Amino acid sequence: MEGILKFKLPQDQNEFDIACKAMKWALTSWDLDQWLREKLKYGNEFKTADEALEAVRDELREILEKYNISLEEIE
Repeated sequence: MEGILKFKLPQDQNEFDIACKAMKWALTSWDLDQWLREKLKYGNEFKTADEALEAVRDELREILEKYNISLEEIE
C-alpha cells in the first residue's frame, strides 16, 4: 500500500512545508499535552489564569523551538 501527497509548487509551497513537518507538529502536541498533564497531576505554581496562560504560551514556544518549527509558518 502506498500513499502519495501531491502539491502544486510553488503556489502550494506553504502547505507542502507544513505536510513535510507533520511529525514535528504531532510531537509538539504530544509534548505540550504531557507538560499540561504534569501540571494538573502534580500541581503548579500559578496564582491566576493569566499566569497559567502565559506559562502555557511560553512552554509552547519552547517546544516549537526544540523542533525547529514556528507558528509563523502557518498562513
